Amino acid sequence: MLVSRDTISGLTPEAEGYKIFNNDWTADQGNYDFKDPATGEAAGTVHQVSGEIICCENGFHFCENPLDCLNYYPMVQWNKFARVRAYGQIARHNNDSKIAAEILEIVQILTWDNFLDVIKQQSNATTDIENNIHGGRDIHGGRSIYGGCDIYGG
Repeated sequence: MLVSRDTISGLTPEAEGYKIFNNDWTADQGNYDFKDPATGEAAGTVHQVSGEIICCENGFHFCENPLDCLNYYPMVQWNKFARVRAYGQIARHNNDSKIAAEILEIVQILTWDNFLDVIKQQSNATTDIENNIHGGRDIHGGRSIYGGCDIYGG
């Protein structure tokens, strides 16, 4: 449910990331509407769910890595995109950067182009990191660690 911004006053964010919404600011799971009914705006709103937070079962979901959002929503221009913060209880997904949160703040609305830029920046950062441990210089070409994704021959 939509709650006052006072709910997060004095709290430290547990995680930050990105979320894709349907065009009308609803979420696929549970048909929850993230807009403020009084203003029709989503930016700056704070939402809280009750109960035990369990990823893929209960909580407001988002991904720390914007590219992982595409596992859950299609990348189409008519969807809505935002940077978000999580407070209170969180639960992490085992397979990617998906998180379920007790309290979710919509920090910044992103345009289609903004979201693409964030994905590109994240991808470039990941590539830079991978280049430091791949490419024959550091960990590659040996018989114990190979390919940068798995451990072979060990």
